[in-house]
Amino acid sequence: EGLGVRVPFLLFTARIRDPRKNVWMLLRAFARVSAAHPDLKLVFIGDPPLDSHLAVRDECGLGDSVVFLPPLPRVELVPYYQAAELFVLSSSQEGLGISFIEALACGLPVVATRCGGPEGVIIEGETGWLVPNDDEAAFAGAILRALSDPARLSAMRDNCRRYAERELARPVVEEKLLAALREVFPTHFREARDE
Repeated sequence: EGLGVRVPFLLFTARIRDPRKNVWMLLRAFARVSAAHPDLKLVFIGDPPLDSHLAVRDECGLGDSVVFLPPLPRVELVPYYQAAELFVLSSSQEGLGISFIEALACGLPVVATRCGGPEGVIIEGETGWLVPNDDEAAFAGAILRALSDPARLSAMRDNCRRYAERELARPVVEEKLLAALREVFPTHFREARDE
């Protein structure tokens, strides 16, 4: 069912009930963006929202601009990643986030906080933008700058896909992991070759 007619939207897929995802800040940042782009939606796919999320949404007057959808199988997420304007990650703490890697693989640029994981994957201005942690003004500003240049955003979609194929594809990651293991455990790998 989803959104029905094609509506521009930002996408967030994660366990939004985890306080480290900082959904409250994302909602406040989106209120700033929505003032300039009233047709834009913010779509959450995953957990149902907390009452406090709904309270911030209502305090910001966002109403129907914020859409909460239930969890979807990974294959059903792909069309959302491909149709969204941006993937937004507002976390205060994050490891290697599968959701923003999936976004990149689907050609979706990411706006994320500098919260641990994104810094190792997002290339500033090429595959997305990184902003200070818990800074709603900076977060909104990055989204607004991205939306203001559709041609650049379109080019970044290609950058994201190419980057994911080059750096994040399974064979590439396996080889990097094996190389690291060989470096840390050289004796084990010598013994394996000798057998």
